[in-house]
Amino acid sequence: MFYKRTLGVKSSTQNDFIYVELGRQDLHSSRLVFIIKYWLRVISGDSNTYVLVMYKTMLRDLELHPQKSNWASSVRDTLGRLGFFHVWDSTGIRR
Repeated sequence: MFYKRTLGVKSSTQNDFIYVELGRQDLHSSRLVFIIKYWLRVISGDSNTYVLVMYKTMLRDLELHPQKSNWASSVRDTLGRLGFFHVWDSTGIRR
């Protein structure tokens, strides 16, 4: 509402138009960018880090229980929705 009042547009104006006009991203998009960037750091990190060990544990858990939801499955699903499932598939991480 702050942006809409600042720009002097109707409150029924779509938020996406406001964000584009101001060169901003909505919070959901920003959050997705941070998650994907963090995932890329995790998979490209040292193989002995606690974070990568836990990530591999999540991957093993997904293999055993495909319907279970965890952080790794959320990243996989997000990449799939965005049309980048091939990136998930080609990471080369050995579970």
